[in-house]
Amino acid sequence: MTRTVPKEKLPYLDEHRTVDNLPDILKNCDYIINVLPSTQDTIGLLNDNVLEHCKGKNAVFMNVGRGSVIRETDLINALEQKWISAAILDVFEKEPLPKESKLWSLPQVIVLC
Repeated sequence: MTRTVPKEKLPYLDEHRTVDNLPDILKNCDYIINVLPSTQDTIGLLNDNVLEHCKGKNAVFMNVGRGSVIRETDLINALEQKWISAAILDVFEKEPLPKESKLWSLPQVIVLC
């Protein structure tokens, strides 16, 4: 993920934001859709309390990119703290999703198989 800002105004680019702007971006999201690949810059990108910035928006998190972008424990915490209202998941930190994962039993989680 690039952290540089273009030096000149590009006619095809309305706005340029970097990962440093992620908390501000999340405050305004109704949906967070992860389609990122697993790279050195994306592993754990949504870990810790990053999703806390969604608090009050009832945002829905969808993960169809790579499971390494968010740790399962952090996703569960975000759901339990109601920082996000639901999760729709096609990929996981550990695949296949272990049978003992709490994600299977949370009513606000849809696991795509």
